[in-house]
Amino acid sequence: MAELLLELYTEEIPAMMQKAVEKGFEDIYNKALSAESIDYTHLKTYIGPRRITLHIDGLQEELEAQNIEIKGPKSTAPDSAIDGFCRSKGIGRDSLVIKGECYFYEKKIEARSLKSVLPKIIVENIGKYVWPKSMYWGDYKVKWVRPLLNILCILDGEILALEYAHLKANNKSFGHRFADYNAFEVKSFADYKEQLHTKHVILDRAERLELISTSIKKLEAKHNIQAFDEPKLLEEVAGLNEHINVLVGEIDKRFLHIPPEALVSSMKTHQKFFPCKDATNGFAPYFIFVSNVPGADNNEIIRGNEKVLSARLADALYFYEQDQKTPLKDRDLSKIVFHANIGTMQDKVGRLIHLAEYFDKGNEDLVRAASLCKSDLVSEMVGEFPELQGIMGDYYAKQEGENKEIALAIRDHYKPMGTDDLPKGLAAKLALIDKIDSLVGLMVAGERATGSKDPFALRRMALGIIRIILAEKLDVNLTAIVDLNYTSFATSSDIKPEIILFIEDRLKNYYKDTYDTQVIRAAIDLSLEDNILITDLKLRFLDEFSKSQSGLELIEVYRRVTNILSDEKFDKIDVTLFNNTHEKNLYNKLLGIIPNVKASIGSSDFSKAFNQILDLKTPLTSFFDNVMVNDNDPIIAQNRKAMLFELSNLFKQIAHFEYL
Repeated sequence: MAELLLELYTEEIPAMMQKAVEKGFEDIYNKALSAESIDYTHLKTYIGPRRITLHIDGLQEELEAQNIEIKGPKSTAPDSAIDGFCRSKGIGRDSLVIKGECYFYEKKIEARSLKSVLPKIIVENIGKYVWPKSMYWGDYKVKWVRPLLNILCILDGEILALEYAHLKANNKSFGHRFADYNAFEVKSFADYKEQLHTKHVILDRAERLELISTSIKKLEAKHNIQAFDEPKLLEEVAGLNEHINVLVGEIDKRFLHIPPEALVSSMKTHQKFFPCKDATNGFAPYFIFVSNVPGADNNEIIRGNEKVLSARLADALYFYEQDQKTPLKDRDLSKIVFHANIGTMQDKVGRLIHLAEYFDKGNEDLVRAASLCKSDLVSEMVGEFPELQGIMGDYYAKQEGENKEIALAIRDHYKPMGTDDLPKGLAAKLALIDKIDSLVGLMVAGERATGSKDPFALRRMALGIIRIILAEKLDVNLTAIVDLNYTSFATSSDIKPEIILFIEDRLKNYYKDTYDTQVIRAAIDLSLEDNILITDLKLRFLDEFSKSQSGLELIEVYRRVTNILSDEKFDKIDVTLFNNTHEKNLYNKLLGIIPNVKASIGSSDFSKAFNQILDLKTPLTSFFDNVMVNDNDPIIAQNRKAMLFELSNLFKQIAHFEYL
């Protein structure tokens, strides 16, 4: 059994790519070895900021001769398909045999040594992983995430001769770039890992993660603090450092009156530090960080990081103090472009005020919140920390005497950004009209979500609208509010139906894991009913009712009616043409229940509406059993169909029964 060690030594691999790369390379080489029928007992990838390492153990050294049967196209397939299969295998048609309905290619593979096949497998698969971003450098033709510097490749301690782009494999690796960068020779994986350890490199990403977590816990206990739970930051820090030395520093007290969110943002985003809470769950004047510099004096490292953080927080303090000199209401948003085709953020605020006045008449707090909600976008703090939009507006609003509801609405009106908490109360109403304005405006501007691409997050906006309405039980006439908002944009096209249809599509998607597809298709039609709360009630009722005996009977009534009708238009019913009691009875019953059904639909009492229509079952059965709808007299036939058409319209006012 043989052992393979491959190391791709490179410049800095972005930290947040590393976890996926680790699994990606394992999958690629597992598949590649299986395709060649090469057995092995262990395969694992290790990744860090400077290297990707593949270790395979228990490799089969001699590969036996094999007869492989490769299935091709059907024997009845077009010549182009058969010839294409032959070209892909580098064979002629005379090499194919027919078995059953298909062509097969029987390929004989001679016995081979592992050493003779591995170089090709390794080289062919190095570049198969698709990086989120990659680059060319120099005059080299290889594309990689960062410049590739060296390839170590040994099989049982001996260099495996292979070339990839400008590099030839060797048996050398490198230690920590700051502490022990000199090249060293490698004999085996165990030797490789041990030498890296002595040269201040922890190879295993999982080991680095565990060491950081354990070290943080020790510092928490020692200083009676608790680091913020930041899984993404933990992963990023583990990907930035080959050497792990976890330390704690203090924040200068003069910075502690800066909003905690700004302190946290500065530490996490810019410095990759872990913010901390105290025993009362308040913000603690400490930060935890990982040093990647071996052998240095810890006190010196701590002082250096404290100094760097203080310099950044001094900027934040200056920005914070400067911002407080200009009230939110006096901030000029006319220079911030919302979208080149529809104007500035100042224009958007004007539309939000208009929507607020319409949406909740007399709610002065909503109008006030709408007028101020974007003002912090031109603040110094948000300019430096864009992720604090809304949050800084909340602080400044409170400082300027706005009530808590208005301040909270400014903070939370961007929610939900994903699966995060939904806004509530006044914030929910502001978030709703903000998302409606953004969705309508961006679609007017020509933006669309196509396939997997949605650069302006239109789907997320539509889903946010739906979630807010349902969570807050907001009685919203979507067509009316979209119409009102639409008039604020100077456009000659009419895409209002497209906007409503887009929201409808998201609504169907929202319910796909809750209800059967046929129930969703039957119940959701925003052109028929644009109140999402009523649609939600209809869905719940229709789901239960369609499975009940009464529901099945009602569906059968609908089918009997619509099977007779065509797509033609019908005149008004002429009662003078009725010539038997069965059609007269059906008409009189229909005439009596129409206003009742409409009233029930208007009050969202779908159970009552369905049961009222179900009362037609007896006279309708009598009608079908005793009356020839397609009478020889076309005028009488049309009159009878007109009555059935009126009945089908009652169904359509409730739901699309054709899908049930």
